[in-house]
Amino acid sequence: MAIASLQNSRARLSEVSQEAQQDGVLAGMLMDQARRRCPSLRLLPPDPTRVRQAQQALDIVAAHYAPIWEPVRPGHLFLDLTGTTRLFGPTSDAALRIQRDVASRYGLAGVAGVGSNKLVAHIAATLMHPLQLCEVRPGSEPPFLAPLPVSILPGLSRAHARAVLGTLADLNLLTWGDIAESPLPALELVLGSHAMLLHHWAQGIDPSPVLPLPQQPRLELSVTLDPDELDDGRLLGHLSGVLERLCRELRRLQRVCHRVTLTVRYSDQVEITRCQRLSAGTAWEAELSPSVTTLFTRCVRRRVRVRMMTVGAEALTPPDGQLLLFDEESPSPLPLPMAHCELKSNGHTGRGESQGEGLGRKRFSEQSSWTGNPSMQQRTPPRPFVGEGWGEGGFAEQKNPARARRLALALDRVRDRFGERIISYGRTQNSLSPSGRGRG
Repeated sequence: MAIASLQNSRARLSEVSQEAQQDGVLAGMLMDQARRRCPSLRLLPPDPTRVRQAQQALDIVAAHYAPIWEPVRPGHLFLDLTGTTRLFGPTSDAALRIQRDVASRYGLAGVAGVGSNKLVAHIAATLMHPLQLCEVRPGSEPPFLAPLPVSILPGLSRAHARAVLGTLADLNLLTWGDIAESPLPALELVLGSHAMLLHHWAQGIDPSPVLPLPQQPRLELSVTLDPDELDDGRLLGHLSGVLERLCRELRRLQRVCHRVTLTVRYSDQVEITRCQRLSAGTAWEAELSPSVTTLFTRCVRRRVRVRMMTVGAEALTPPDGQLLLFDEESPSPLPLPMAHCELKSNGHTGRGESQGEGLGRKRFSEQSSWTGNPSMQQRTPPRPFVGEGWGEGGFAEQKNPARARRLALALDRVRDRFGERIISYGRTQNSLSPSGRGRG
């Protein structure tokens, strides 16, 4: 069994089971090559939700034992256990306890490598099988690394590793012991800038520290579609509702975002994430909607139904000045009757006044179409937001920024008093007139 994306025959395997490894299948191998080596290989697509949940579970366990830990990739952590001897005993005992905790709590069998630095610990864990532990004590790094093949290059990119391995093969330097015994000036002649690094690695020297992920303030909201949706217009309608709730939360927290992200998960568990930096921080729907629309066109390019969409606001900072609670022309708060009139003048109705299908729902089917041959994977660019929360006269169509902000604040006030479900979007009976614009 192996994990790989099933959408591309040139995809590489991300994870491989022990049974597949016995047949010569390795992680990082091309899918076609793996099937030739093991015809009975069963491929499964990655499940981002489960991967994220498992990683969060590992983080919880790591936080109990180590003050600092560094996630390398899903399922792989570097832990700095310096100074924890009095709490958990020797480092090997603490690593064994971590293994047992992960296995008992979550049923995940893992391996652990203990070393004086990240390089040695990583290689020690790579050589082990699940529920095994390998400890390399200080001072024994060179004899531990000497018989290992130089194909283990954990700190180089794939392109650089291929070039370095070719050069080492030409020089008949096949093990780390061969590199350790070679003079450094001779290595520099053939390897250039990589010579010093490889020579230090062969001696078991790696000064790189364990670095935690930078903690950046972030706010995100998601919508899960049931059933999965394919129509661009309906997707934009759901997305606009998420953006409206996100902006409302930003205003409540008195924060503005400088970068917005959109993650789209398809029904086949493929996730696509795009981000865009804003020219100025904002917490208003009318100013964020163009960026979110652009991200939507960049994410949704496949003829596969969408299951979930997540909008994230990153790089949050306090506003430069005092946020205006109301428009400058309206220094006093809008009474609720005036707020209701403001909503009705912009095509929104209170619950009980909405009739028929939603405004956006009626127009969505006319906005999505395929370009050229039906087998092509590209979609036509969607129109700006018109849908749930973005009806005629809504935020996205407001040419006056002050009017758009006043409308958003009016919606906030109504929801704060009557609840989230008090506002519904749709056509009133008058909005079905030939003019296409509701009269209140």
